[in-house]
Amino acid sequence: MQRNVKSILFIALAVMLAMGSGYAAKHGKPPPPSKPHTTSYWAISSADSASSSVTLQKSDGSTNLTLTVTSSTKITVSGKPAKIADLQSGMKVTFSVSGNLCSSLDAVAAPPPPDKKGGKKKN
Repeated sequence: MQRNVKSILFIALAVMLAMGSGYAAKHGKPPPPSKPHTTSYWAISSADSASSSVTLQKSDGSTNLTLTVTSSTKITVSGKPAKIADLQSGMKVTFSVSGNLCSSLDAVAAPPPPDKKGGKKKN
């Protein structure tokens, strides 16, 4: 009798393991890859020396942000020292803020627009 109980328990355990491994094979595979992540960025909409401000727009058009620039703001264009007057609409930027003031802003010139044939504009 005790041998039968052990046999039944062994069979029940084997069945549960088989069912569990089938479920894992069906549902345990990793999810399909997600869509590629698109990185949003900020670009200059306008730069105004008179009001000491730079207005930025998020690349997806969802948000505008106006930064107050002071004499202590470190402004660079492609890593070289610059002034507000050197900033142009369309430049991509990275920036840091401290409180309500812009502490640093690095802009990168926008690439030239393609020519009518779809290639890059030659200088």
